[in-house]
Amino acid sequence: MKTPFFSIQAKTVNDLWFRTLYAILETDANGDFIHAYQTGTIQAGSFEGEQSRLQYPYFLGFVEYPLIDPIVVMPEGSNIPAPTSAEKAQEYFERYIIGSELAENETYTYGQRINISLFHVLEMLKDSPITNQAVIEIGRPEDLYSCRGKDGKLDPPCLRLITFKVIPYYDNGVLDRARSKLNMSVWLRSWDLYAGMPENLAGLVKLQEFVSDEIGIPVGHLYAASDGLHLYAYQKELAELRTRLSCPQF
Repeated sequence: MKTPFFSIQAKTVNDLWFRTLYAILETDANGDFIHAYQTGTIQAGSFEGEQSRLQYPYFLGFVEYPLIDPIVVMPEGSNIPAPTSAEKAQEYFERYIIGSELAENETYTYGQRINISLFHVLEMLKDSPITNQAVIEIGRPEDLYSCRGKDGKLDPPCLRLITFKVIPYYDNGVLDRARSKLNMSVWLRSWDLYAGMPENLAGLVKLQEFVSDEIGIPVGHLYAASDGLHLYAYQKELAELRTRLSCPQF
């Protein structure tokens, strides 16, 4: 029986990515995947009819120090291409997390939707930081049938939800903002483990840092959850090279 829920507590984003990639390839003595299941050919969504995926039933990742080592790198001397870089992460943050300008084939950016709520979230956390209402919803109910790309196919946002929580520190009953912490949680309906997670989290950490700077509360922890975290079949060889594991076809 597959593990119904998989979680990793990591120190950094780089650490989280490697350990999550390693675990998705792990097999038992019979050669069966321990934590993930094989989807078969994708019937709807990215690469439909072309690719299969190895996917976690549910994943929760915890990063203790998001600002340390947020960029995934390959071992020194390795010829494996890195899935992202500091420059790409900065561009991702500027164009897709807070930006609203559309590229030729785009119909929306996360930033268009994030910016609707971001100002209000910042004001809320400045004025009343001890709240459970600091939520940014990227997903919309109508996305299920109306959010289509330029090719006419459904393309609802993968990133659906971002929440901020202040973990307070009180000094004689008074909130000490400098010693409190700002945690951030994100949830994705579908998530490309090999190429998507490194760039997504590196860019989202920049959002967490931006909010932190604006409200005067230091960055705390990062939580990332998905019931669709996956590795595409075409990425199998790269994943095996990086982890030095060998696994069955999927």
